[in-house]
Amino acid sequence: NHQKLEGGNLALERSMHYGIEIRVIRGLKYEGSLTTKIYVYDGLYRIVESWFDVGKSGFGVYKFKLVRIDGQPEMGSTLLKLARCLRTTPLQARPMGYLSLDLSMKKENVPVFVYNDIDSDKEP
Repeated sequence: NHQKLEGGNLALERSMHYGIEIRVIRGLKYEGSLTTKIYVYDGLYRIVESWFDVGKSGFGVYKFKLVRIDGQPEMGSTLLKLARCLRTTPLQARPMGYLSLDLSMKKENVPVFVYNDIDSDKEP
């Protein structure tokens, strides 16, 4: 059946109408968990747009465009995805400012990070 503007959909539409921010909690697949899924708090968002569209199953669904409120620290799914990327492809996923993720090139037991948040110099 087509979705109706009730329950969660109605709450999201009212939050958009009255300008009330919402808290977003995301469910993510995670191999290290007993249930292979974890839930992480992702911060406060505003709903800026809503529309009724045809979903994958051919039925009508309500869709909402969420925009993260500025000034919040990175959290939740962003940090989890960054950690996953750092484990698999550290040089491609390295955060802004990191010049090296292991200056010792595995000669030390603990990686030696080199970070520059002063200027654009790329040399350690």
